[in-house]
Amino acid sequence: MSGSKKQGEKAADSSDHARMQIKAQKVLEGVNSTLKNRFNELRDQHFNTNTKGYEYEKIVAAFFGEYFGGIFDFHTRKVLLDRDLKAFEVFDEGQNEFDVVATFRNASPRLVMRVGEMTYLPYDGTAFVIEVKQTLERTALKKDLDKLRKLDSFDTSGRFGTPFKTRFSIERPLKILFYYEAHIDENSLAELLDQYAQSWDLVLVVSKDILYGNKALPVVAKDLHDSKDRIICYDDYSLFNFMKIIQFSITVSPIVNTLRVFGKLVESSLKTDDKT
Repeated sequence: MSGSKKQGEKAADSSDHARMQIKAQKVLEGVNSTLKNRFNELRDQHFNTNTKGYEYEKIVAAFFGEYFGGIFDFHTRKVLLDRDLKAFEVFDEGQNEFDVVATFRNASPRLVMRVGEMTYLPYDGTAFVIEVKQTLERTALKKDLDKLRKLDSFDTSGRFGTPFKTRFSIERPLKILFYYEAHIDENSLAELLDQYAQSWDLVLVVSKDILYGNKALPVVAKDLHDSKDRIICYDDYSLFNFMKIIQFSITVSPIVNTLRVFGKLVESSLKTDDKT
């Protein structure tokens, strides 16, 4: 084959790739725009600046429910209870209440634990936890990170019966921070996220179309390639990447076992004489 013919074919391949790239980018832009517009619609319909954060949390839960509702149930302001009951020790009174909690629909048993106005959810049945704020500020961020870090003391090993895993999935629940806007300089944000690298997985700022991903997630590590950085900033298609990373990172199973926490509650409720 002549050199000129080879060069012509390479040029054609390059042109085809460029056209495909442009089309793919337009589709992704459309998907991201649709997600952002839908969130803003829900926000405009239901958010009242004169009310407390509970309404905003319900908006975030409703948004997630539209896209992940077939797999997860979404709860607002619920208390998490782990299989060893460490939650009673590591959290101060009233602190162990999370803004939005996604639980597996196939968790078993799906017993509801209510004490007065508080509803407890088994941590073993949790897919991801979200702390929600209208505005990302340094003080609020540090408080959220401190709170999420305490979840690391909870054991969730073996909760999946026969898991369907990929090289990107993890077995623990994801820890997510969701903000609409940000009033913090980039250096302070980067410093805090790096300092608390074990406390979070994803940080989203909707209005800025920015997503921060933690290298602790295999899919984020892939996007970082061989970089020594622990954090990546997705400033294109942030909401699309947000949904994609969540989907890739969560392990699924025919049944998610939540029985251990109930067994521990029974054991702990017995008198000393009854245990012997």
